[in-house]
Amino acid sequence: AAKAGFPGNDIKSAIALAKKQPGKLTVGSYGIADMFLASFESLTDTEFLKVPFQGGGPAIAAVLGGQVDLTFVASFSAAQHVAGGRVKLLGISSTRRLPTLPDVPTFREQGLTGFDIGNWISIQAPRGLPERTRDLLRSAFVDIVMSPEFGERARAVGVEPETMSPEALRSYIRAESERWQKVAREKKIEIEQ
Repeated sequence: AAKAGFPGNDIKSAIALAKKQPGKLTVGSYGIADMFLASFESLTDTEFLKVPFQGGGPAIAAVLGGQVDLTFVASFSAAQHVAGGRVKLLGISSTRRLPTLPDVPTFREQGLTGFDIGNWISIQAPRGLPERTRDLLRSAFVDIVMSPEFGERARAVGVEPETMSPEALRSYIRAESERWQKVAREKKIEIEQ
């Protein structure tokens, strides 16, 4: 998300401006968004001025107020401000456009590969759960997630429901863990626990 007066309208223009003025464009950052920014900088060979905030709400408020140029924020947090022209959405980091924001292209569509970021939730059970119980639970959760009622509520907040097999989820978690560990190493980010 970019402030209304930001001189570009897409990811390519933000990258070009950052390359022209390294460390000058400000990005409201918080928690996990620190990792998003680090990944973005690594993938685009850019440098931004990180401005720390105590969460996505204060960061988007700073964009709305023009105190920072950009922030990484959940689409539903910024979407309400797009129609009024108070914020520009430069891109969506998911693999597909969102039905709630069909005119906002993905980063991938704009030529930036490797920056597919989305929220995900998994439901897990302890090891040793009987196979029949596990299969019944999985079937019930898939039915719920893929139901029209759940889909309608999820899409209202910018989430596209989908499911994965247990094997696919394990592979996804492994790949995501490796991906973010690499970003942390490259940017010398220490994770505090």
